[in-house]
Amino acid sequence: MPRPRRHDLEPEILVPDTSAQERRANEAIDENFSAKVRRRGESPIQDRWMIATDELERQLAHHRRAGTSIPAAFLWFLVMRCDSAHAAPKLDANREPEIRDGHRVLNLRRIGCRVRMTEKQMAEDFCASQSTIERHVRKLKALGFIVNGGHGWVELDAALCWRGDLNLLAAYRNIQTISYGPFGTDNAEEDLRT
Repeated sequence: MPRPRRHDLEPEILVPDTSAQERRANEAIDENFSAKVRRRGESPIQDRWMIATDELERQLAHHRRAGTSIPAAFLWFLVMRCDSAHAAPKLDANREPEIRDGHRVLNLRRIGCRVRMTEKQMAEDFCASQSTIERHVRKLKALGFIVNGGHGWVELDAALCWRGDLNLLAAYRNIQTISYGPFGTDNAEEDLRT
């Protein structure tokens, strides 16, 4: 029996279903071409690297003004190593893509703000000791830059960086779990003192 998929590693997201509009557009044009339908105001950027540098710099400046020491170089190191987002359609019992409330249901196979590295790999690539990396990770968790993590991965706030389709970003930000930091479930006050 195969192991069930972990929802926290491959979450379900909802993106608007444009298949009916694409089908109508394709019927109206030559069969050698295919139409791509976008919603009004939707960005055409696909599979690109997006760092919300203004928001990231604003948060870094806010913490610096408050007198909080931040491992900024390590934070940028993590930002530059984020995975590229990849989603696959969730299939229903008839092996058709599942549609829920006018949205396509996708399984997010790779999350665009997640870094898949162990602390040992981070230490080797960042040229620092493992204890320094542990201290930096703990500090970034307490400050809310790292919002989730597990064995071999950490996840940054999706508002700060994303690699991949911006439709996936918008859908993922609606469901992103915040486990660490000031708004998370862990005790962030204690981590800030260390």
